[in-house]
Amino acid sequence: ARYCIRCGTEYHYTYHTYAHLGGFVCPHCGYARTAPQVAVEEILRTGADGSTVRLGFAEPDGSRSTCTADIALPALYNIYNAAAAIGAFEAAGLPRADILSSLTKISSSFGRMETFAPDGVPVQMILIKNPAGANQSLEYLCGLDEDFQAVFCLNDNIADGRDMSW
Repeated sequence: ARYCIRCGTEYHYTYHTYAHLGGFVCPHCGYARTAPQVAVEEILRTGADGSTVRLGFAEPDGSRSTCTADIALPALYNIYNAAAAIGAFEAAGLPRADILSSLTKISSSFGRMETFAPDGVPVQMILIKNPAGANQSLEYLCGLDEDFQAVFCLNDNIADGRDMSW
C-alpha cells in the first residue's frame, strides 16, 4: 500500500523488495510493518532451476531461528510465495520440516515458470498478468547467468482481461 491504513499519510519505506513490499512506517502516526513470523534473510543462490535462501523464524518462545531452504521454482516472487506458504503451514499448526522438504519438489502450474523441452530444447514459459509481474519477470531474466533467448508473446483474450494498457 502507498498510504497508511490508519491515517492516510503516505508511508516512508526504508527498503523495497519489489512493488509495494518492504519496510514501511507512517511518519504521522507511527504505524509500521510488524516483524514477520517468517522472513527471507538472505538469497544464497538463484537460477533457472530454483533458489536457495536463508530463512528466519520467530519462535513461540520469543527466540529466532534460521535455516537454509531450497525452492524448486525460480525468481524472487517464488521465494516470497514459498515464505508465505511456510507461514500459512505453520499457522495451521503443521510441522515446519514437512513444508521445507516439500519446497524442493514443487513444480509450476501451467505457464507459471513452467519448463518443458520440445525436441530436447529446454523452454521456460513465464506467464505475466500485470505490471508488477512483468517487472519481476524481467528482473529474473536480467539476473540469469546463463545464455538464453527470449520470446515475448502477447494476447488480448477475454480470459486474461482486455486491458493491455500496462
